[in-house]
Amino acid sequence: MAYLSGPATAGLGTSTAVLDSAFVADSPLAAPSRSLIVAGHRTLIRYQSYMELRGAIERCCSSGQPTGVSRADINLASRFLMGKIIIDDDSLQILHTRMRREAKHLVDAIFRISAAETRIALGNVRDALANADGPAAEWNAQHACLSAFDAFLSSRGDLYPGTTHVWARWRRTVAKPMPFLPKAPDLANPNVFYGHTALAHDLLIQAATGEDYPIHRTVKPGTYYRTSDLDLGLQASGIVAHTAAGTVELDPMALLLLGVAQGRSSADTLDHTYFLLHRDTRRSARYDALTTRLRALTTHGLLLRLPSEHASRV
Repeated sequence: MAYLSGPATAGLGTSTAVLDSAFVADSPLAAPSRSLIVAGHRTLIRYQSYMELRGAIERCCSSGQPTGVSRADINLASRFLMGKIIIDDDSLQILHTRMRREAKHLVDAIFRISAAETRIALGNVRDALANADGPAAEWNAQHACLSAFDAFLSSRGDLYPGTTHVWARWRRTVAKPMPFLPKAPDLANPNVFYGHTALAHDLLIQAATGEDYPIHRTVKPGTYYRTSDLDLGLQASGIVAHTAAGTVELDPMALLLLGVAQGRSSADTLDHTYFLLHRDTRRSARYDALTTRLRALTTHGLLLRLPSEHASRV
């Protein structure tokens, strides 16, 4: 059995893009991968067992909270889903049909892995800055944003895994300009890499809530901004916000408010969130419920307000 995968098969590559050829056998194979040039394509030949492929698919497509899912599982399952079967005894087609039917579980698995990678990278940024290691901080800040883009794109139906083709995936999936990656400011700036953190969190919040809102890069006097030590984590119950002051569990409405509020006034935050939730009558919300949650976000220190004598570009 065999199938083709990689960026060329997924519609992301150029005429010379990498083409993966995977040969699947009933029993484990010890043969190493090989790389060849075929008709201008760099062709990577891989060998894998049917049980290896099926195991990765089962872990990625199981209902409920995915357990034991790795980035390697996601890469294997996603590339198979977006690949083209060329030799089969119906075994691969059965797996492919199951994946198409249960793709929502794969989306959830990609989001969880990408969100965890984003969180780790942002933590590495803080550690690198504490050690005055600017290059390491900048590399991890860029990686955090790219991982968050991966989470966002998968939530919008683009399941090709990883960060390598983020720009091409954005162009074909999202009908709006791609938010640019912030340039790292001077390390003496107290807001160093805050822009990366803010962008990564906005992308994760939009992926988790399914809502799109304009990302504000400038915090003006009198508007909200998220605390710089905010750490968004995933638990079985949902999204949890960690700060130096403590931990707060966020329901979907509070999470959306936390995203929308960046760079907006209180009234603008409430109005915009109310509009987003009432576009879909199944998710209507009372205005007073939004007000209560916004007040809680400020009480817990997740949202701060820029004093009137300041303005900050993030």
